[in-house]
Amino acid sequence: MCKQIVLEHSSEGYVMFHPKCGSFQIAFGNLVWVLTLPELNNFHLLINKRLAMASNVKQPNLKNIYLETPVSSMMMVFSTNDLHQLEQMLGKSMTIYEAKLVLDSYLQD
Repeated sequence: MCKQIVLEHSSEGYVMFHPKCGSFQIAFGNLVWVLTLPELNNFHLLINKRLAMASNVKQPNLKNIYLETPVSSMMMVFSTNDLHQLEQMLGKSMTIYEAKLVLDSYLQD
C-alpha cells in the first residue's frame, strides 16, 4: 500500500490520493471506489449530469437516482441530497489536487 494524501474528509466520507500508484480512493456512505484520474473526472461529470436532471426534485432525501455498475444485477442508489454531498466532496478534492500539482511543479523548478 502506498502513502496516501487526504484531499477531503467529512462525516460523509473522504477522498484520498495515492501518489505512487496514481489512484484516488473515494469513500462515501458504505461505498468505496478506486479510480484513476480520468475515471474520477468522468465520475464527477456523471454526478453533475445526474444532479442537473434532478434539479426540481420535491423529495431530496428519497433514494431514487440509480447509477449502473459493471455488474448487470447491481446498481448504486442515491438521493438528490446524497449526490449534492458527493459532488461537493469531489469538487473540493479536485481543487486541492490541482493546487497540489501546481505547488509540486513550482517546488521542483
